[in-house]
Amino acid sequence: MYTALKMEQDGSLVDLLMRTLFTRRGSYMGITMEMAGPASPGQTYQKGLLYLATRRGTPTGVVNQSKALLYLTPMLEGRKLECSIRTTPTELILTTAYGTITACFAEDRLLYMKGENGLSLKLEAKMLPGESMKKRGGVAWEAVFRGRCSLVMNPLKGALDVTALWDAETASTPAAKAIVLPDGNGELLLSIEESTYAGRVRAHYPTYGEALADVTADWEYFLSCIPMFIEPWNKERVRAAWTLWSLLANASGIIKRPHIYMASYAVASSWQMCHNAVALKNNVPLSTDLLLNMTDTADEYGQFGDFVDDGRLQGQTVHPPTQGWALKWIMRTHDIGKEMPREALEQMYTGFARWADWFMFARDDDGDGLPAYDNGDECGFDDCSTFVHHDEVATPDLIAYIASQYDALGDLAEILGRPEEAAAWRERSDEFVDRLIKNFWNGEKFIALAGRTHEVIDSETILYYAPLVLGKKLPPEIVDKMTADLLEEGKLLTPFGLATEVPTSDVYRISGFSRGWALPANNLLILTGMYDAGKTEEAKMIARRYCDACAKWDSPTLLDAVHGGKGGFDCSWSACAFLVLADMVCNM
Repeated sequence: MYTALKMEQDGSLVDLLMRTLFTRRGSYMGITMEMAGPASPGQTYQKGLLYLATRRGTPTGVVNQSKALLYLTPMLEGRKLECSIRTTPTELILTTAYGTITACFAEDRLLYMKGENGLSLKLEAKMLPGESMKKRGGVAWEAVFRGRCSLVMNPLKGALDVTALWDAETASTPAAKAIVLPDGNGELLLSIEESTYAGRVRAHYPTYGEALADVTADWEYFLSCIPMFIEPWNKERVRAAWTLWSLLANASGIIKRPHIYMASYAVASSWQMCHNAVALKNNVPLSTDLLLNMTDTADEYGQFGDFVDDGRLQGQTVHPPTQGWALKWIMRTHDIGKEMPREALEQMYTGFARWADWFMFARDDDGDGLPAYDNGDECGFDDCSTFVHHDEVATPDLIAYIASQYDALGDLAEILGRPEEAAAWRERSDEFVDRLIKNFWNGEKFIALAGRTHEVIDSETILYYAPLVLGKKLPPEIVDKMTADLLEEGKLLTPFGLATEVPTSDVYRISGFSRGWALPANNLLILTGMYDAGKTEEAKMIARRYCDACAKWDSPTLLDAVHGGKGGFDCSWSACAFLVLADMVCNM
């Protein structure tokens, strides 16, 4: 199954070796690759697998189901060919010594693969019990991946030579193979159509040229909604925009509107969804859908689903309510009363209100008026030093987010023509800001309180600076002190943005997640809040550092705040943080 592959880095926007899918906006399938092992010194080609994968919810949650659907191997006259792989935003090019095979998405569910010069393409599928390959129509075949999807493969040019022996005991064709053979002109054109229902053969298919033109136009429109930046950030602007474009999934199953994945196979949490909405604020219909996405998942008490994909909803945990922050940042440049449908604003108003109130209903177990997280994962900084010795903790960021949410609800009420409700929301927001300062500000910094015992937890985490998300709603003297702290070189301020833990801290580490790395969320929320509080030049100075690092290392999720360099994987979260902060620096 393995063949010799090489990923061309020069000129390629998409690096399939970084667990990235070559795909199209809205799609649940894409092409990726896996190498047999680390590269050997001086080795140009490595043994690897090229395959069509799915990111639908079932295979991400069921152990025995692979993400791989079809393995793809370029062939010539029955033998495997070495190939190099290059990508543009909308086309994948496999180059062999004898010609090329190219791929593009005609639609979100329709993939085309085109070959020349007599090349053929081998397709292989390892199928589970109940899964099968069967003929459809005259020349097409359907691969049924039970619980995942159906793929209809139709040779629009050339022919399919399929071997799929039926096994009655497993009710499957366990090892299905197909060769896409060229036609008399040495050309092949294969369509692969994905469906969550039984597949069908179309009466009409677009040409490859029409398919490529369509996906290119879609990508170019999406990119046109992203503002321009200073050099050398515009290259990363394109790459980050493509990351968001490629991680957008259309409505399907549980998902009722467009939804952004965190990574190729990792669903985004409720707060990441609204961070992405801010990055895409100039595409107002899409931004609106992203803001509303989690309101569709709310239960009878107002709790948002935490992680949602087309097949699963996880609601046993939560993430911070940053929808108010998102809405207020979008309103800096957009008149949402005119640009968003009233029905959408009404749904936001109801959903965001119930979500903010849910924390007071369900996460204030001791009735002291201070909502708490059950663990570090829920604050978004999973292993941060606040939670080293405690699980349930009342932290200053949570009450600040709720205050910001109430303030945004006041704005929404005004837009919806409800002035009395607007005044009530703003009064409630002010009361929560007072509660924040009274309980968590010790005169020098914010601290946290252990649940029920109110034991003070004072560590060197960035989490205690998250209340800056309130911006100008914080008293100037607190803004001044927090900003001065964050401008102290070598502590939370690093050459690459804001770290999540002071490097000299006893618990500092970059083997985890939130005790040393510079992360997207802390830089995004704190620096936009600092800007809103009037510390515009200070916010831009730190944002420049973070954006420079993103431009150098492809907006990594985990950025080494001390030495520079990336860890982890590329994702929508880091891409959206770069786009928002670069826009703040360049255009505000």
